[in-house]
Amino acid sequence: MNMFDSLPAFSGVTSFTDCDELSQYLSEDVVSMKPQDTLVWWASKKTIYPRLSRMAFDYLSIPGM
Repeated sequence: MNMFDSLPAFSGVTSFTDCDELSQYLSEDVVSMKPQDTLVWWASKKTIYPRLSRMAFDYLSIPGM
């Protein structure tokens, strides 16, 4: 028995809301925009895609080299 098996994040079970959020995002039409507008777009969609927007902010806020 692994002590991490009981934690929800490591249980391997994905809730339906997570899948629904991703499915809804992937079914949207592609929007062309400038790279600077990407964070603005995610900020406007954070109520619709709360988990995806957090991941996008984490990823897009990494400083470039």
